[in-house]
Amino acid sequence: MIPRQYFLSLAVLALTVMPVYAGTWQEITEAAQADVPGNAPTAPPAVPPLPDLPRVRLAALPGFEDDAEYLRSISGRVTELEVQARQAGDPMRQAEPLLAAANLILAQQLEPTCTRRLLHVDGNMDEPGEADLRSALDRADALIERAGAALKEPQVREDRPADRLQQITHRLQTLGAFAAALRAFLSPDKGPQAARDARRAASGLAPLREDRNQPVAAAASLWQACLRSLESDQGPALSVLDLALSDPVPESMPYAFFARLLRCRLLADRGHPATALALLMQVEERCSEWLATDKEREDAVRAAQLAEIQITADWYRRLNGSEASSERKWCAERIQTLIGDSFGEDGNTVLRLTPAIPIVASPPGEDSAAPDPTPDED
Repeated sequence: MIPRQYFLSLAVLALTVMPVYAGTWQEITEAAQADVPGNAPTAPPAVPPLPDLPRVRLAALPGFEDDAEYLRSISGRVTELEVQARQAGDPMRQAEPLLAAANLILAQQLEPTCTRRLLHVDGNMDEPGEADLRSALDRADALIERAGAALKEPQVREDRPADRLQQITHRLQTLGAFAAALRAFLSPDKGPQAARDARRAASGLAPLREDRNQPVAAAASLWQACLRSLESDQGPALSVLDLALSDPVPESMPYAFFARLLRCRLLADRGHPATALALLMQVEERCSEWLATDKEREDAVRAAQLAEIQITADWYRRLNGSEASSERKWCAERIQTLIGDSFGEDGNTVLRLTPAIPIVASPPGEDSAAPDPTPDED
């Protein structure tokens, strides 16, 4: 197996030359070995088969045995908030629990599926099917629409302070933009109409990228990049994302971490797998600085290693012919090493994107985790 130190040297070379030189691994290694005495042609090494990719689990959620119990709890809380809204006589007091209920669906009920899609992880028997996902999205849209109708009631416009109305309207607009984005990202539909919906949803997130609330801005950037990555030209998606090794502000996590994984995947898709792998190795090292707890750091490292395994497996599949046997052998052995080192039965959990979007609309009487922006000062 190619030693890690050698691979890192090769990766550094890739980082410095690949923006202007789109050579393959074979071309790079042949250039490095040129004119070295004693480099006689040798028979290509036997290529091991591609190992089975590891089975991983999302990190456990405190207080819940599994995701199924967690989702039942969220659904029950949404129902409670709907009842609270019906019992409120004042339209403003109706709108607040309705938005809080929609926020729970988007941020928590859809989170397991969002995380799995972002990490390219297969689900299990307990994962919601397409019909359940569509039902959850429809429910969120209906709650947002009902809240919007309540805010248009005449007594709200006449009796409520303008700044309070502005705050709740901002929450309404924020949740509406995120709802459209998650629907477009999770939709199984393909074709021109789905592409137009994704572009429209991505455009709807543009104002939120400048939001004064850091979690909202970070989440908007991540989801906009995810939607733009569905296009044939992934350059616009890369332009949205920060550099993979730039230090994120703590308030932008976990969105900033997932955005860095996405950037590495896009680089690999654009023909630079060596660059992507080199960056992912350094992302792993930065997890000790970027994540708050030991458990989060461990799960984040495995998420980065999972992306490395998937990129390396794609690279293995693209390499063809006897001239690529050395590279394919390295890919297979590298995957096997990562699986053996990091994905044992007792340690195969990965970081979750929780919440999938920030909590911007807390139930009445509770402090919001993402405060409303203050009005602009003259």
